[in-house]
Amino acid sequence: MEPRTLAHQCFEHIREKIINGVYLPGKKLAVVALAKEIEVGPTPVREALSRLTQTGLVEVIENQGFRVSSLSEAELRDLYQTFFQIESLALAQAIDRGDDEWASQVVAALYQLALVEDAPLTLERYPVWAERNARFHAALVSGCASPCLIHIRNQLFVQFDRYFRLAFHLDPAPIAIDHNDHKVLAETVLKRDKEKMTCLLNAQVQQGLSEMISTLKQNKILP
Repeated sequence: MEPRTLAHQCFEHIREKIINGVYLPGKKLAVVALAKEIEVGPTPVREALSRLTQTGLVEVIENQGFRVSSLSEAELRDLYQTFFQIESLALAQAIDRGDDEWASQVVAALYQLALVEDAPLTLERYPVWAERNARFHAALVSGCASPCLIHIRNQLFVQFDRYFRLAFHLDPAPIAIDHNDHKVLAETVLKRDKEKMTCLLNAQVQQGLSEMISTLKQNKILP
């Protein structure tokens, strides 16, 4: 296998472990140990870790090497507030610029999401739900017609989604998801109601943040 392909394989392996809460915030990421785990040499692992520092999932500690990015309540609140602002901007532009094709993509993504939101969310159902939920929100913002804005938004979403996944894996009790929240958000965006969209998005983000902080504190991830 080519070195670049190996590095990509390592990147995806470590990224998924972090996003899914297998590697917790603050965990040291030793190159040799990871190379043994993934069954590759140290070079592609080191390259993958360097790439992951650019995503915010991994940080470098002087004279100590790599570790999963640490987490504080202040950082989490800042991330959520920033994500809310960027998501609101992208949705506002989508409302201004979205065409019929964009609208049809939103409707299709909402339908696919509805199929997995007809029952409580469990650990087994989570991967499919997470993929369709991400696809739905990506469809909503795609109408903004700004690759730069979408790129920034996607980088924030990875971290936003990481902490949601972490909290869910720490407390995998079934979650009752109200599909109506997603349905109303989609309808509001497609009706091009910016004011209501902002209120709905803010309410959803703040509720998710409060629940997440509570779970992370209960599991001593946050002080």
